[in-house]
Amino acid sequence: MAARAEEAFRPKYIVMMGVAGGVKDVAIGDVVASSKVYWIEGGKTDAKFKPRPGFAPISGELLQLARAVAADGTWLARGKAPAGPWPAAGRQPRAFVAPIVVGEKVIADRAADAALLVSESYSDAVAIDMEDFGALRGGAATERSKVIAVRGVSDLLSAKSSADAGGSQEIAAANAAAFLFDLLDRTPSIETHAEVGLTGSRSERALSAGRDLYPSGPHQDGLWERAGGDPSRLNYDGSGASRWWNAIRLIEKGGGGDITIESLVAQMQLDYPGNATLSRWD
Repeated sequence: MAARAEEAFRPKYIVMMGVAGGVKDVAIGDVVASSKVYWIEGGKTDAKFKPRPGFAPISGELLQLARAVAADGTWLARGKAPAGPWPAAGRQPRAFVAPIVVGEKVIADRAADAALLVSESYSDAVAIDMEDFGALRGGAATERSKVIAVRGVSDLLSAKSSADAGGSQEIAAANAAAFLFDLLDRTPSIETHAEVGLTGSRSERALSAGRDLYPSGPHQDGLWERAGGDPSRLNYDGSGASRWWNAIRLIEKGGGGDITIESLVAQMQLDYPGNATLSRWD
């Protein structure tokens, strides 16, 4: 079904969003973006079940953006009611970029065979659901669409009914939506580069100089980091020009770390003291 939908609509991004059970290290209300998606039903049975996991592909671009969203911690501000903390968690929701496992069964007991299989054979997974594997694998079959899963934790594989009755699914879904909206707001679009302009001439001039002097992108020669930027928040996909466009937009939104247009240009001036464009900067 996902493969047919991808063929019909040709989306740039396919995201599976919803709720999931928490396996470890998470609380109800937390959000998990998939760094991996395991399919746990494959395997061989003789004296003991031997898992042969399947894997769904995850887009490197969306994975990088998810890490940036999780790192700066501002995603929850995008949420609409009932987004927010689960009262019993005793803290604000957190975002994780980590593996998700997918199976065919609802796990409501940590002593269940499927839960034990996850803890023994997929020990890096922090959440479990039932849909992501097929949807993401089918959606990415042609390699046109970029895929990822974003899940809000609605239970911890025990006391599921009481958590559901308390509104955990609504909170988890709203938190996942807040994270996803923040992530989508950061996605680059080659088609819209000419339509969505940068907000000021200083940004445009910095963009032009950066593209000319550092054609590989703002990470070239450590420029971004030297100017106070967090390299983990850069988007390394696409051409150097596309990387520059996304980097300047990131600065304008305040999501690049301690970097500013001025600190970026100051480092360029140190590298290229005779450059005419940079020497006229004011």
